Amino acid sequence: PKGFYGGELVFCPRDGQEGPRAVDDADGYLTTLVVEEATGQSQLYIFDAQQIDLGPIARGRIAERVPTGFHAWWVGRPDLEAQKARLS
Repeated sequence: PKGFYGGELVFCPRDGQEGPRAVDDADGYLTTLVVEEATGQSQLYIFDAQQIDLGPIARGRIAERVPTGFHAWWVGRPDLEAQKARLS
């Protein structure tokens, strides 16, 4: 929307935990961090990668302001658990 600024899009393939697994390279979600200029409030927007023109399918508030242009890297549960195990 006007006055909101998004960052880079990150593709997340469907993982099959809530339904079927991804069937091709575009089967998944696009995520981006968005900041409202007037308030500084940050949100995570999630889009269906095959229907991005329909707008976000989910939005979630971020407790802290995320600076415009912040780069994101999302880590899946298996990778996170592997990192935890290495640090233990």
